[in-house]
Amino acid sequence: MVLTLAEAAQATGVSRSTILRHIKSGRISGTRGNKGAWLVEADEVFQVLPAQGQPKAIQQDGQGRTTLEAEIANLKWVAKLLRRQLDDLTRDRQRWAAQVSKALLTSSGAALRVWRRLAG
Repeated sequence: MVLTLAEAAQATGVSRSTILRHIKSGRISGTRGNKGAWLVEADEVFQVLPAQGQPKAIQQDGQGRTTLEAEIANLKWVAKLLRRQLDDLTRDRQRWAAQVSKALLTSSGAALRVWRRLAG
């Protein structure tokens, strides 16, 4: 999943300039989008910086359970972000569908009036 600098900063609780410093140092790979904004992969960000609310230092037991728990927490955060984006897209789609329906009803009503004038 791709994040902007602002989204990555919000997710990790650091500033955008901190994320940018990590990009410039090579710890996180980033690319520039169409509008020139930096884009980063969420999994790379979370490998370098823990998600907000997660402990900074992750202690491992012999089987790496704590690491897995941190990984699960990060994945839950990503799932929450994706759900939010899906909800936004669903609302946008519903608004567009309503506008199209209204435009079709309006235009078909006008077309009927013109047709009646021509035919009648």
